[in-house]
Amino acid sequence: MTQTEEPKLLKAELFLDRLEEITDQASDGIQKAKL
Repeated sequence: MTQTEEPKLLKAELFLDRLEEITDQASDGIQKAKL
């Protein structure tokens, strides 16, 4: 792996983490809205 590829991978991982958080919050919101 080259030096330039590593930051991209790190950013992708952080992005996926954020996406997961947002998805969790969204599904929580949907669950509450259904009640």
